[in-house]
Amino acid sequence: MIYFSGVGWALGWNSIQYLIGAEIFPLRVRSLGTSMIMCFHFVNQYGNTKAVPQMLIPQSPGLSPKGTFWFFSAVTLLGLGFVWFFLPETAGKSLEGMDELFNLPWQLIGRKGAALTAGKGSVAEAIAMGDREKVAEMERSEQVENVEEKRN
Repeated sequence: MIYFSGVGWALGWNSIQYLIGAEIFPLRVRSLGTSMIMCFHFVNQYGNTKAVPQMLIPQSPGLSPKGTFWFFSAVTLLGLGFVWFFLPETAGKSLEGMDELFNLPWQLIGRKGAALTAGKGSVAEAIAMGDREKVAEMERSEQVENVEEKRN
């Protein structure tokens, strides 16, 4: 169980919150969101440094070392289930595509979100999908926005 827990931690459970925060927060709140994630992470780490030594002491009413690592394994498996079912695939998604993705109902975001929002993002995403019509439409709307900004 020690090795299983160590491998799960090393594969990314220690730092996944930073990856998620960098991917899902819009630019206007990204710095605040990331700082809140960091605060939560370090408060959690402090709690771990205080709790784990007590959890490893073999005592009759508490956890033994064996029970402690079974607990860590269960938490790792719960985290894996959460990531698998509730976190979307964001590879190749633009920020516009991310907004579209997170406007879906929560139960659809994880496994079906990327497929449901395919092609509803940026020009790069439309080019990758071969949608020339959408590329032309997006470029026209971008030009209109630029002209309106210059007028104001």
